[in-house]
Amino acid sequence: MPAHDTIASRQGQRIRWQSSGASSRLESLLRSRRWFHRAKHPGFWIVLAGVLFCGSLLWADRWLSRSFDEVIRRSMNGFLATNVNTIDLYFQELELASRRLVRDEEVRSKALRHLQAWSRFGDQSNEVSDGLLDVPTLASTAGPADVLGWVLVSVQGEVVVSQTEALRKRRFHFENQQLQRLMQAKSVMLFSEQRGPKGSFFQDVEKDEAAEVERRDAVGFLAVMATPVQDGDLVVGAMGWVLDPAGRASAVLEASQTGRSDQAFLFQRSGRVVTRSRFEQQLRLSGLLPPTRSSEGNVFMRAPIERADASTGESRTWVGARETLLAEQAASYGFGLLLDPYMDCRGEMVVGGWQWLTDFDIGIAVQMDYVEAFAPVLSLQRATRALLMLIGAAMSGVLLLTLLAGRWKRLRDSSARKMRQLGQYRLVELIGVGGMGSVYLGRHQLLRRDVAVKVLEGEKLSPQSIQRFQREVQLTATLRHPNTIAIFDFGHTHLSRRTSGDPNVADEDSVFYYVMEYVDGVSLQHLIDLYGPQSPARTIHLLLQICGSIGEAHRSGLIHRDIKPANVLLTCQAGLWDHIKVLDFGLVKNLDAGVDLMETVNSDVTQAGTMTGTPLYMAPECIRDAAAVSPQSDIYSIGAVGYALLTGHNTYEGESAIDLCLKQLEAPPMRPSARIGSPLPERLQDILMQCLRLRASERPASIATLTTMLEELPEASHWNQSLCNHWWENVFERKRDDVFEGSGNKTVVNAKAP
Repeated sequence: MPAHDTIASRQGQRIRWQSSGASSRLESLLRSRRWFHRAKHPGFWIVLAGVLFCGSLLWADRWLSRSFDEVIRRSMNGFLATNVNTIDLYFQELELASRRLVRDEEVRSKALRHLQAWSRFGDQSNEVSDGLLDVPTLASTAGPADVLGWVLVSVQGEVVVSQTEALRKRRFHFENQQLQRLMQAKSVMLFSEQRGPKGSFFQDVEKDEAAEVERRDAVGFLAVMATPVQDGDLVVGAMGWVLDPAGRASAVLEASQTGRSDQAFLFQRSGRVVTRSRFEQQLRLSGLLPPTRSSEGNVFMRAPIERADASTGESRTWVGARETLLAEQAASYGFGLLLDPYMDCRGEMVVGGWQWLTDFDIGIAVQMDYVEAFAPVLSLQRATRALLMLIGAAMSGVLLLTLLAGRWKRLRDSSARKMRQLGQYRLVELIGVGGMGSVYLGRHQLLRRDVAVKVLEGEKLSPQSIQRFQREVQLTATLRHPNTIAIFDFGHTHLSRRTSGDPNVADEDSVFYYVMEYVDGVSLQHLIDLYGPQSPARTIHLLLQICGSIGEAHRSGLIHRDIKPANVLLTCQAGLWDHIKVLDFGLVKNLDAGVDLMETVNSDVTQAGTMTGTPLYMAPECIRDAAAVSPQSDIYSIGAVGYALLTGHNTYEGESAIDLCLKQLEAPPMRPSARIGSPLPERLQDILMQCLRLRASERPASIATLTTMLEELPEASHWNQSLCNHWWENVFERKRDDVFEGSGNKTVVNAKAP
């Protein structure tokens, strides 16, 4: 099928002739996309494969990261659960031992006397009351393993009496929750008071560190599993076994450590770490722990900061006022895991989890350096990023080479086109390619007038194509109607001196061309696609002009055979608005000479079972037999064009050309008003439906008859030049930029009013 002559834009302002094989808006849009044409380049597929591979790699990396997160979550959960069970058993053992101690009647009565005397005499109570040290049960009982002895404390935390003299100088701190549990006759875990950070320099607790050490005894930070001592229903104190948190409790937690940075520890609500830290030496070297102190009770779950010392100017480590993320959340929740990295008391990024032991009002936490916990994930991410960078660099190189190659080709082609000269015409730019040649924007060297030059050359050259090309221009040149495209010139040349001498015989350097007028406008197909159904008055106005062009052809014995919206241009030039130009007489048949132009291409084309034209706009008899074409066939096509203008739809809808042909052979199309669901002039509909009759004899007898019928309609005079002017300057101009930005289609026309 020959190419359809349509119009294109030049630099977003001018309209140019373009050859396109699209029979629908969707197909024309696809054919005009630059990426669609560039997809033929090997670089396109390389880049596409790289993009797909990178997408798959990112998806796999994300899936593996989630899988590793789940593995780490389960590992941290198991690590935490193991330490919780171990510490819980240890504390229960201490609680049972403390309760056995208080249940002894003699011990309880002596303890009450000490507490009563303490409330009256204070530190002098041991001199006026019977001592617990004389009780045989306490004197002979060593207590559970790894304890330092027993102690009796008041509800204020003062040590009333203890097994050793060193313990009597201590004071144990009751937090509010611990005091409430004690008043409910429940055992609690108490810790000796210890100096901590005051929101200032950690080492600057005392000016004289040596004096502070000398004042305190050799015993460090202590803990007591205290069981309440009651006087009836009133709790007056607590008694229990004293243990060193740096001893068995810390050893139990250290036993579960397997890696380089994982650790478990106990902590109070205040954020004080009460067991020995695995990183005690590191804390001392960094200045976060004084050299004379052990880590238990002297380390807080607070992120360190650095600030220059005002006196020396040196950078010194300070304890931050803000608690670590784990300390903040552990104060509010009973259990949790933190797999997002946060800073610990060393200043390292870690992950961790915690659980609060409500029976003893103490928390247990586990932590591990983020780098160690997520080492597999970090290695995978580094490898993925390196691979992505490598692929990205490779794709960028391929894309750059593709663009450079395309640029070089365009420059070469542009240079070649600019240098091409066909007779008096210089070819400026290629504006379309079709089945029967290429269409260029040309310029007459002497007249300085833009023209459209259709060229037949190269692989498209054959004896049949040359004959058809010549017949097309010769028959079109016989027409003079103002609504028919005008032919200016025809020529045959060679790019070199080699020639056969016969114009009908082509060698490899032969070029056949003809020159036609260059028209600014839009095709009726684009008018329908972009602006929808047209008014009845405008439809009549356009159909009358088409009838004028085809009427002249019929009077000359020519039948167009391919009338459709894509082959009809709508233009405004020289002060004439809504002017029609009928294009593409490549399928014309000369009735007077009895010659079918297509017979020069294929001698069997007019046999039954073949088609010549566009199915949607072909008369039924042409579908059955291409040789049965008549003037009524063109009248059917004109009726189909009018139907599309009036409704914005084709006469039939189908999934394939065969389906459309079958429908055209079986029944006439739906009435236009029924198709769009709104009223339309009945007489206009009657004329269009008569043109679309299945039998050729039932259609208007001639184009002249059809013209008369259209001119007699009352709406024929309603569309005038004033309305045309308004449409082109307002409706068309307003939507023009949106059309170009939204479609990316060169066949969408951007005409400017004259």
